[in-house]
Amino acid sequence: MPQPIDFQTEVAKTTAAERIQAIADRASLAAQQREAMEAEERRIHSETEVVQTPEAQSEHVDPELRRRTPYVQRRRKRNSASSEEQDPAPHRPAGDGEGERLDVTV
Repeated sequence: MPQPIDFQTEVAKTTAAERIQAIADRASLAAQQREAMEAEERRIHSETEVVQTPEAQSEHVDPELRRRTPYVQRRRKRNSASSEEQDPAPHRPAGDGEGERLDVTV
């Protein structure tokens, strides 16, 4: 024998199913937004973080390079001191037809 249909019960079941589906949709959307925000924060952090290479942290000095250029610092100091003593731009007298300006007219 068929069961009688209670209209109020069926409407309540349908409404509950719709609410559950809406809650699941909102939870899924919130999780997607949270994941996107975390990914954006990770990207910003990785772009703005100062990263040091292992070579910069190492105190190791290459003995072969040191052997080939032991006096580089002394040369730099000596060269910079001798260049300061000399006139940086000596003035040359202008020859025939030579001037300070170059006139190129076509």
